Amino acid sequence: MRHQNFQIWQQPNDGGDGFKRGATFTPRAALAGTCGCNTGTCSSYESIDWPGYYVRHQNFSFSIAKPDGGASYNQDASFCTAPPADGSAAGTGGGTGLPAANGQWTQIGATASRVSIGADGTLVTLNADARTAWRYVGDNNWTQLPGAFTDIAVIGATSMYGIGTDTNVYRFDGQNWTMVGTNAKSIAAADGTVLVTNGNNDIWLKAADDNTNAWRQLPGKALRVAVMNRNSLWHVGIDNGVYRGDQGGNWIAVGNDAAEIATSPDGSVVVTNTASKLMWRRTGDNAAGNWTLVDPNFKANALTVPNAQRAIVVGADRNIYRW
Repeated sequence: MRHQNFQIWQQPNDGGDGFKRGATFTPRAALAGTCGCNTGTCSSYESIDWPGYYVRHQNFSFSIAKPDGGASYNQDASFCTAPPADGSAAGTGGGTGLPAANGQWTQIGATASRVSIGADGTLVTLNADARTAWRYVGDNNWTQLPGAFTDIAVIGATSMYGIGTDTNVYRFDGQNWTMVGTNAKSIAAADGTVLVTNGNNDIWLKAADDNTNAWRQLPGKALRVAVMNRNSLWHVGIDNGVYRGDQGGNWIAVGNDAAEIATSPDGSVVVTNTASKLMWRRTGDNAAGNWTLVDPNFKANALTVPNAQRAIVVGADRNIYRW
């Protein structure tokens, strides 16, 4: 499906840039908050070439439209995943070849320290011993990328960021790594937005998703960072509190006792507890909401969450598991 003249149409892919942009949408936290359908966390879908315009159904047809601030629009523009109407078990696993979530932890890799997944499904891990980067190619197989890193953040196959063993920040364009920053300790990226902490735990925001070395400092200090979207930044503070903020650095406390943090574009936030390493989850791109325990029997060293129904984690045994 693509949008054209603000209407949504089902059309064959002609290979052109216009079609590709018209058929690409960024998942956001649901404008309605919840759809009430009980099949999963809801999402709204923003056009990439018409920022601020979302897919909406109205009078049994679909279009992209700008929010009018009303509850009816918010409901019309909020959707959630449901089982296939034909009863099949089909699901989406993203560009990595990951199968659909099956409600249990399944090992897909080993000897890992960090893991990150992009919006296009590109999944990358770092080897816990050699620090080498590996990309998931399907069927529990991985292919090595050049370089050695202490942290990794994936936007997509042609844009990922790593903190080298020299503490410099590097950007990968699908072919080569280019140095774009220095003195970094933790990194996160999504929706074209890159956030790091440096050796002093200061928080820095990259000006653009490109090969330039241009950053500006945000208020506060952090141990770990996460990016839900360009307007929703998260971090674990040096007090182990969980904070949500924006590009102005306006932070609001939303949790405590956290060590690791990961967010998804559809509004899911998962953290690990500092002492137990158990995972806690909340939904909603806001400062409200309660945290719920993910699994009382599963501990994680690192994690990434592509959406509210899935999680990919490095377990306490250093193996990689998907949910």
